[in-house]
Amino acid sequence: MTYGRALVLLVLLGCNACAYKVEVISRPPGALMTLPTGETVVLPQEVDFRWKPLARRRVQVSTPGYRTMEFAVTRRLIRETNYLTDVVGNPSEAVGDKPRRTLEVVLVPEHGPAGTWTPESLESGTAH
Repeated sequence: MTYGRALVLLVLLGCNACAYKVEVISRPPGALMTLPTGETVVLPQEVDFRWKPLARRRVQVSTPGYRTMEFAVTRRLIRETNYLTDVVGNPSEAVGDKPRRTLEVVLVPEHGPAGTWTPESLESGTAH
């Protein structure tokens, strides 16, 4: 293989996105997650995230009565450890049979502005 072909192959490999299977769960269960592709899934769910350098990929998680949460899909977020050591220790991760990690999204209940709650509403859980 010539150096030119090797360089082209290296560039093509670098341009491809890395895919990671991640189990995503939510508290409360049943929240909707909108993926960077625009697809919406109900949590808990195993999701194939694609990470690509310099790409801005965001997801949004929401459910009625709770604040919507939005966050970036970063390599650190979806990759728990080094791929090479994972594959050596557990070959099933090389073919994507099991999730590489579990993400838990904890949603915060909607509520009114600070100072508008009464002690009774806090005790009863109706502070909105």
